[in-house]
Amino acid sequence: MGSTQLYTKLSTIHRQHNFTSKIFNPNQYEKHCYNHHKKESILAYVLLFVLVVMAARNVSAQREGTNWYFGNKAGLNLENITYTMGDGALVSNSTCASIATANGDLRMYTNGNSLWNAKHLLVGDGTGIKGNTSASQGAIIIPVPNSNQIYYVFTAPANGVDMYGNPDSLRFTIVDMSANDGFGQVDLDHKNVPLYGQVEEKLTAVYDGGEVWIIAHGFKTNKYVAYKLTETGLEGPVESTVGMADNLGGRGCMKASPNGKKLARTMSLQNKLELLDFDVNTGIVSNPMIIGNLLRRLRCRLFIIQQPPVCFYCWC
Repeated sequence: MGSTQLYTKLSTIHRQHNFTSKIFNPNQYEKHCYNHHKKESILAYVLLFVLVVMAARNVSAQREGTNWYFGNKAGLNLENITYTMGDGALVSNSTCASIATANGDLRMYTNGNSLWNAKHLLVGDGTGIKGNTSASQGAIIIPVPNSNQIYYVFTAPANGVDMYGNPDSLRFTIVDMSANDGFGQVDLDHKNVPLYGQVEEKLTAVYDGGEVWIIAHGFKTNKYVAYKLTETGLEGPVESTVGMADNLGGRGCMKASPNGKKLARTMSLQNKLELLDFDVNTGIVSNPMIIGNLLRRLRCRLFIIQQPPVCFYCWC
């Protein structure tokens, strides 16, 4: 599935939902940003989606990312880019996370506050999750290595606070999808467990063989924090004091490269992108590099960056 086809499909979804934003063809992106600069019109926010269709097709172990539920009950299957309006139960301004089986069958999804199973019904005790639906990357779902039943749901606050404006932390909740007749059940002894202090609204993961690193960033600090999920549970944290603190609140996103050796972190309100090295053996983050001048010249604001194929999504 090429970027042009992906653009066409997302444009259709955009029209069906009457979004007030504008979608631009990736081939027209540079021209669009230049025109915004030339006319000194309102600054554009740029959102770059990672839709790794080819990886999902060719590597069965990565088909866990096949399904994407987001927005107002919207859904995409990333293997054939089918759109199912009204299929999902999720409603969210930003936060969304989905997980499928190794065969690509939907397992569970969340908006950071509630958890739904493949039948779009609430998981047992799946309400009251202490995420924030306004966080750009407010949730991520990770299966326990070598298990197809036990999942960790990690949540982050938005701008450092929960849905009620209270300072909040990185948390996790454990879900057993074999329980409750296969509809799933939250482990009440491990629900909304605080892991770390205030963090930015950015979560990403790095798969290292049979283990997974979950990476977050401290709120208004220059600290990266990484936890390793193994068959026996969570290990860490590994803290790395490196790079730039975002004193404007930490909006934006963070993404690891496919091989897990690089991290990219955006600071949307500062219009900057931070590139760093990640050590998959130790969880240490190092060697920061800031990119920002090009974006300022183009008068565009960067929100998310992920790996190709890429779709540019702008609103003004």
